Amino acid sequence: VPPPEAEARRRSLRVPARLSLRFTSGLTPGTGTTLDLSEGGVRFEAERPPALRAPLQLEIEPERSRSPLLLAGVVCWARSEAGALPQVGIRFENLEPDQERALATRIENLLARL
Repeated sequence: VPPPEAEARRRSLRVPARLSLRFTSGLTPGTGTTLDLSEGGVRFEAERPPALRAPLQLEIEPERSRSPLLLAGVVCWARSEAGALPQVGIRFENLEPDQERALATRIENLLARL
């Protein structure tokens, strides 16, 4: 769960989603699983989370025969709790119009399954 102050600032609906993702921070790759997704960002868990404020390139698993979502963002927060994988909050940045459309379509499809 994101920090309470993040809830107040949130501008986009977050949709629960468990999707595989890959990320690259500089030259360091990693993997994780999304917990929720919005037009503004993503929350995911990872064994080795990226550093706070690190810029990332993200690849979120494809849906059926579609291409994976390729997005850029920055780490806004990271948190670890005993007995659980660390969680990371990413804010998307510098998305091209086609990326925004693909993200919106993915969110609509996830909402339709709820």
